[in-house]
Amino acid sequence: MRLRYAPVVEASDPRANVVFLEQLYQMVEACAGIQAPAPLVVVEKQGTLVSPLDGLPHAGLFYADPDVVLIDDSAWSYWSLKHETVHYLLHHALGNSDPNHTSSLFATCVELPFAMP
Repeated sequence: MRLRYAPVVEASDPRANVVFLEQLYQMVEACAGIQAPAPLVVVEKQGTLVSPLDGLPHAGLFYADPDVVLIDDSAWSYWSLKHETVHYLLHHALGNSDPNHTSSLFATCVELPFAMP
């Protein structure tokens, strides 16, 4: 069970704007040419995301079962959302999220420019 009493970001923060985050997701989805239902996205405090694979802190993580993308509230939030979306889409299309980052989608789709709301 996941229970949160207070949001990590203020309502005025673009990271609290679900429409903006959905637009970022759709932008990466279009770039990748892969469609999948959007995952649950959870914004956590910076420094709290630690990978179970390497025990190191990360700015974002993707879990396949259930489909959850975790991003932190750092300056890297939007880059992390795009990066983890690529993992998510590859998992849905190929059954492999490409943890070694060999797909060219990481370079082409994560680095897409976008306008803040």
